[in-house]
Amino acid sequence: MKKVFLIVAFLAFAFSVQSQKITKEFLVGKWVSNESEIEFSIGKKKELNIVSYSYVSGNYFKIIGYQFNKGNFYLKTLHEQNNWEAIGKYFLIDENTMVVDYVSKAPGQTVYKRVTNNN
Repeated sequence: MKKVFLIVAFLAFAFSVQSQKITKEFLVGKWVSNESEIEFSIGKKKELNIVSYSYVSGNYFKIIGYQFNKGNFYLKTLHEQNNWEAIGKYFLIDENTMVVDYVSKAPGQTVYKRVTNNN
């Protein structure tokens, strides 16, 4: 029931958040969900560094690539243990909350909360 509420809340806020854009600077920090964590940092050459870890499998995801497109952020990952690729589209809920909509063999949504901000 909690996930249903979060999805409904996500849809309600999605339209109001469209004016907000996800940038490299915004993402910097550590974000966690019930199933995983993801940490973003900016390297010396201004590239975005991403580390993502699954609490479920106890393994890191391989980052295949990412893209910023019209204020949206997309992340492509590979869970090497089962050879599953996923593409996640990130949506802002507020300054410290994002929802990721995954397209994969196991599609779904994940809510991430910011736990540290490295700015």
